[in-house]
Amino acid sequence: MTTGYESAVAIPSISSDDDELKRENVKRFLTGKGNISLQVTQIDGSSGEIAGNFESLQPTESDMGSKEPSDIKIRGIFYARVSEAI
Repeated sequence: MTTGYESAVAIPSISSDDDELKRENVKRFLTGKGNISLQVTQIDGSSGEIAGNFESLQPTESDMGSKEPSDIKIRGIFYARVSEAI
């Protein structure tokens, strides 16, 4: 003997008055503009290494257009090795 529960749930149609559901189902690839600031604090001329601080202000992800992006600030330390182009 088995028991159970089964229910059929349909996907609601996208009507013109349901913008929130439409934003979830219609995906878009959005790109935003950001800014980055680099400050070099150390230079080693013999090895070509540089290091410093960065600060970036950029939009967050938007789940392919279904959410409004907000701006975030990221701060950190960067390191690089500079060499001549060949």
